[in-house]
Amino acid sequence: MQNISEKISANLDITVTRSESYPIFVGHDLNQTIKDFMKAKGRKPEMAIAIIDSNVDALHRDTYVELFDDLFESVEWFILPSGETEKNIDNWKAILDFALGKTVRRNTPLLSIGGGVTGDLAGFAAASIMRGLPLYHFPTSLLAMVDSSIGGKTGINHKMGKNLIGAFYQPEAVFVETKLLKTLPQREWLCGLGEILKYGGIDNPTLFQAVDELVSSDNWHEYPGLIGIINTCISIKANIVQQDEKEGGIRSYLNLGHTFAHALESYTHYKAFSHGEAVFIGLIAATYLSAQVGNKVDPQKLLDFKELYGLQTNEYIPFIDDIISYMYKDKKNLHQGIRLILLKQWGEVLITDECSIDQIRKSWRFALENVNTMINS
Repeated sequence: MQNISEKISANLDITVTRSESYPIFVGHDLNQTIKDFMKAKGRKPEMAIAIIDSNVDALHRDTYVELFDDLFESVEWFILPSGETEKNIDNWKAILDFALGKTVRRNTPLLSIGGGVTGDLAGFAAASIMRGLPLYHFPTSLLAMVDSSIGGKTGINHKMGKNLIGAFYQPEAVFVETKLLKTLPQREWLCGLGEILKYGGIDNPTLFQAVDELVSSDNWHEYPGLIGIINTCISIKANIVQQDEKEGGIRSYLNLGHTFAHALESYTHYKAFSHGEAVFIGLIAATYLSAQVGNKVDPQKLLDFKELYGLQTNEYIPFIDDIISYMYKDKKNLHQGIRLILLKQWGEVLITDECSIDQIRKSWRFALENVNTMINS
């Protein structure tokens, strides 16, 4: 008699195809759009879990309570403290404990209301609870609107580095409500501008002029071209993500400057610079390195914006090698070297892991010396 092992083929293939799409709504008063979209989903959910940034909660809780009262039987609110240091395993676990303690079901919506930290943390929780709850992003910062709420990256930081724990998990929808930007602090605007400048570098250099016009206006949140800038950035990211959801190829283009930025954030324990400030510094380092290896890229195009940031960076020059040590822990690295996203020219990306440590060190020195606009006290 033929035994079972002889009956089973040694070569089995399982083909799993997954095609997902979701809408991104951008506007200055989306309440009716949100209501129409959510009601079209069918039966009114008995409960929703809302994860909200503490600053947003203080400013806008009433706005969301009024909106959600018409959509859900009840909403359970989890207030997440603000700041990059809060994107940690303890808060991730606290959200899980909170949600599971409310007897969630597989169809219980998880509503993420806040900036990039809230979206990354809430998204990872949504991916983890019961192997996936319906996730809806309500980004409230410029950075989250143009970048972090789009594309399905979720995660938390680890002491070894930034965003080293997480999952790809796509939302059901993203609602970009630009009227919320009226209460956004100046430093958070600058966070978003760092990411917009990144999009200018990798795809559409006309964004540099658009940013210049935006920051020259009297009230940034009322600038007529703001929604156009946001839509342009979203379109660039959406196009890339549609081609490469899991960052196997061109999605890594979105990390221009970020290997430098994440290392600086990790070295300073997320306390010295906001993410957008670190990205700006990283962009200067990456564009200078691009020029070092022979490409037609002048970092001065970005340095023209440095006065906006008002950063003190000279004090970190003696610790460049310590910062570089964190670059080796970056999740994009595939081999022994440091994988970097550079530019062949504005709008054209180069991926390499062949830059020498001396070249990287020189790029850090250039960035830290030239971004600095404050006199050390």
